[in-house]
Amino acid sequence: FNLTVSDPDLADYGPVKDWLFRQQHRMFERIARTNFYDAAHESFGDDVTFGVSSLNIEEDDLDLSRCYVAPVGSFVVANNDRLEVDTWYHRTTMTVRNLVTKFGIENCSQAVKSLYGSKNWHAPIEIIHGVKPRRDREYGDMTARNMPYSSCWFETAGNEDKYLRESGYREFPVMCSRWDKTGEDAYGIPPAADALGAAMGLQKFEKARLQMLDLTVRPPMNAPSTHRTS
Repeated sequence: FNLTVSDPDLADYGPVKDWLFRQQHRMFERIARTNFYDAAHESFGDDVTFGVSSLNIEEDDLDLSRCYVAPVGSFVVANNDRLEVDTWYHRTTMTVRNLVTKFGIENCSQAVKSLYGSKNWHAPIEIIHGVKPRRDREYGDMTARNMPYSSCWFETAGNEDKYLRESGYREFPVMCSRWDKTGEDAYGIPPAADALGAAMGLQKFEKARLQMLDLTVRPPMNAPSTHRTS
């Protein structure tokens, strides 16, 4: 991509062109420090195969930002009145060790605390991360729990009525691209759908061909009892 300005005369002005080039170079350097290119490649595969993908971008202390691709089938999305995705829930699993490292043992359920205390650090724990618009906000409060989008993590099997973490985002952090869609549908239509009929027909043909080959190599050996020789 190339950065520019809407005014064509200003876009041709030397100092402006130099400033835009420096900013563009900084943006490329920042993106290269992250895993964005690998994550984008993975999400493109989901777009082509399933018609929808989920790429979550989070701030990161080491790489400035970190991208996470949610597998299709592990997340749900919903549109707002402008037909833009603004609600996202993702079901995933984390080990006890990673759960305690990310959220702190004081925020975990009693079951996780017991597993951690018994050094069962690699036991899988199912969790859900939900992001949606925050309806009730206090004007002037800039804390994370009052930002335009809420971010809530919780254990699916946790008995305690509390979140692992309740935070927020200034803007929607998930890139939910759709290959193609119809009307108000939240999920997309992939180009692979055009080949679905041919793929199903090919699978049926291959199944019949293998059955024919099996009957040729190992034909039925049953015969009438009257044909038995003494």
